[in-house]
Amino acid sequence: MVVALVATACSVTGGSEGTRAPEGVLRIGLERPKTLDPAFAQFPAELVIVDQLFDSLTGYDPETLEVVPAVAEAWTSNPELTQWDFSIDPQARFANGRPVSSADVKYTFDRIVAPKSGSGASGDLSVIAGYEELQRGDIGVLVGLTLPDERTVRFTLTRPMATFPAVVGQPAYGIVPGEVVERNDPPFAERPVGTGPFALRSRSADVIRLVRAPGRDDVALDGVEVYLSDTAQAPYAAFLRGRLDWASVPAERVAEVVAERGDGAFRPYPAQLYYGFNLANPKYADVRFREAIVAAVDRGALVREVYGQRVRPTSSLVPEGFPGHVPDACGARCAYDPAKARDLLAQTFGDGPVPEVVIDYDQDPVQSALVTAMEADLEAVGIPVALRPHSFTEYLQFVLTGEQEVFRLAWIAPSPTADAVLSPLFTSGSDDNVTKFASIPLDELVARARATADPQARSELYAEAERLVLDQVPVIPIAQLETHTVTAERVRGLEMNAFGTFDAGAVTLDG
Repeated sequence: MVVALVATACSVTGGSEGTRAPEGVLRIGLERPKTLDPAFAQFPAELVIVDQLFDSLTGYDPETLEVVPAVAEAWTSNPELTQWDFSIDPQARFANGRPVSSADVKYTFDRIVAPKSGSGASGDLSVIAGYEELQRGDIGVLVGLTLPDERTVRFTLTRPMATFPAVVGQPAYGIVPGEVVERNDPPFAERPVGTGPFALRSRSADVIRLVRAPGRDDVALDGVEVYLSDTAQAPYAAFLRGRLDWASVPAERVAEVVAERGDGAFRPYPAQLYYGFNLANPKYADVRFREAIVAAVDRGALVREVYGQRVRPTSSLVPEGFPGHVPDACGARCAYDPAKARDLLAQTFGDGPVPEVVIDYDQDPVQSALVTAMEADLEAVGIPVALRPHSFTEYLQFVLTGEQEVFRLAWIAPSPTADAVLSPLFTSGSDDNVTKFASIPLDELVARARATADPQARSELYAEAERLVLDQVPVIPIAQLETHTVTAERVRGLEMNAFGTFDAGAVTLDG
């Protein structure tokens, strides 16, 4: 996730369309999913379907992103926040009618953290005791995941983690029945049995039909019909013809939708785009030089010219929409100010030459336009620039070599917490800290925040940590992606959350 933005967050594809408006059935358009297994779902189109089929231990309020019960009806921790017990809701059922037990939860997490499982969600569980030893092969089981009884799951952590209930709410941790997964006939990724509000009824190359799961009297809809396609334009076109109730908006149609409907239904998506400094390179060791580079770049104009209305400019690290987001957290430090940039260059280098800034990026039309605009801004204040493009495949490996200079850095926060950004990207020793930012005060702040149970006090500590990072200018904040969707007038209660999905179990339809 550290370098690859999921482009489909802005324009999830879809295509085939319904022929009528069925009573009690929500019709949506998506791209063809590669998997319906939550442990391996990555793209927004996959996550939308997985969210209907599976519940995780916890979930998120669509507006506030606060943690809410799901398969777990309640949870408690020890005073040190190093042990979390989750109580399974006695009403939780799989779509085949079998009750969910603590053993199902253990199977779900053991499967994800198994060495070489291939699940992208494995690393987010590294705080569980025994995780590292399991990955090395020193032990054969995850010792930090135990079952006090058939309705309780206990996670023992290697360090305090106040936000752990939010971590286990990710769609990737949808609870699965081991006996169905292991049967593998048909493959679970194609015919899953989940714990969510809907169950798989049928699927073909072009349509996936979901029905209300047994016993889910809290769900008003009879079902969801998912029409599939390979093009980005088809679902939106079908929506305009009245054949779909919900669809994503192709990137090239966003401005049109804003003009006709406004952007009230658009939601910030937790994918952040920065350009980072390789702080291990002595060229960028002086914070004044980094600050001069930031001050020289007209980020607002750059985003407008390159992205139009498809993304949101940002001056923060914690994404908009997350609890603890601070608008314009960077403040004056990130303001466009060419005069300030020139003054900082003079302070740093005097009458000597200004070093050449090399910008590394993955070569596509959008990033090429972005870095070309950055190049012009930097050279306008006297900073020489060299552009160094890479193929996308090459770039994913290149930014891990330590040879990058100023480089495209993207991050998708896996859970709706400040910790999910600040800890992996900026704490010492993190594998995802590719800027090589190092600060003992930051490490201490993050540790204190993780050990703080009170949400307000914890939020203040993370805000202080964010300011500390931004004061040292390890990155140039550029933009935050959005989820662009349209919804038919007959639909009520469809609330997009920050991760580009929604809970169809909360949806009703007008006659």
